[in-house]
Amino acid sequence: MHFGTWQLRTLLTFALLLLAVGVLGGCITAVQPTPSPVPATAVPVIEAHAADIRVGDLFTVTLPARPADRPWAVTVSSDAAVELAARAPDPANASQEQFTFRGIAFGSSQVVFSDNTPQERVYNFSVCVPLAVGDLLTEAQAREIAAKADVCAQTGALRETAAVYNDCSGAWWIDLAAEKPGCNPACVVNASSQAAEVNWRCTGLLPGETPAAAAVQPETPAPTATSTPPAGPQNLASLATATASSALAADKWGNYTAPSAIDGSLSTPWCEAVSGAGKAEWILLTFPGSVEITEIGFSVGYDREADDAGHRAGLFTENNRVKTATLTFSDGRQAMATFTGARGIQKISLADAPGGPILTTSVKVTVDEVFPGTRFNDTCIAEIQVWGEVK
Repeated sequence: MHFGTWQLRTLLTFALLLLAVGVLGGCITAVQPTPSPVPATAVPVIEAHAADIRVGDLFTVTLPARPADRPWAVTVSSDAAVELAARAPDPANASQEQFTFRGIAFGSSQVVFSDNTPQERVYNFSVCVPLAVGDLLTEAQAREIAAKADVCAQTGALRETAAVYNDCSGAWWIDLAAEKPGCNPACVVNASSQAAEVNWRCTGLLPGETPAAAAVQPETPAPTATSTPPAGPQNLASLATATASSALAADKWGNYTAPSAIDGSLSTPWCEAVSGAGKAEWILLTFPGSVEITEIGFSVGYDREADDAGHRAGLFTENNRVKTATLTFSDGRQAMATFTGARGIQKISLADAPGGPILTTSVKVTVDEVFPGTRFNDTCIAEIQVWGEVK
């Protein structure tokens, strides 16, 4: 059969029309109803807790029981400071489950409980090594040191009440007879270094107030025995629970755990323990309630004086010091802090920052940059002060 030019054009046009209809039909049949928008995945609600235990201690976490097809998943960080020793139904309440952890090594561990819901429970464990008091310093020896220490003698006479030995920090606490409203001062004698200092243990309770009516305030160390608690913002650090990403192992000089950074002493630092300069390591201060912070003070290294126990004057420059850090608050806001390499407390003002003062329940300090040490590659923070008011 022969076709003219117009016939070929007609057939070609008809074929193209059939092809277009087929493709269009395929497209039409492929169209599906628009699905309803899928809600964004909920941000996990993190319920955070802190626990300070000693090596060998047991700590039990009690949670609502979950069905067999959705049990609690328990994740322990690789720090291996704690281990899950037991997991069983609560014998006193069948609707609850108990998880018992044991402190197995000096350091910090994070335990996360999750059950495939938008909520996680996080426990930050700080595990310390008990120091044997008999091998270090007896109470009688500690009292003798305290009686000869000018800083304690100028504050007040030693009380005859029994002294308390903290076997985790390695220090004797001896009550002092000193009058200051809302304070219960003690002479604190370090069992290893035998150095003495005053801890005022102030609560802010004023004459005429009852404990229920008084706002809880932190200790405010005084520079002299005649000083009085300052008006306005107070150092709230003693109210916090301190945890950290890592910590150097205890040695004969003492502990380097997170609580050392808020004990009121420049002689007892927190020091991280990872390989390298400690960048991205962190220390977290968690308060029992909301606090309004106006400024934060830092001593950014191992700020200890030379003493008779063998500490060298060069420890501050021999170890790394924090140069810059990121401050993260409970609502997610952040502030950058830049320090000099000098000794002593350096204060970062938050009162004039955008949105300041900062209302928060926690402060996380993450190391960004350091001044390198001349001998050691450990980064230390001797003390953190959190100035503000309890809300």
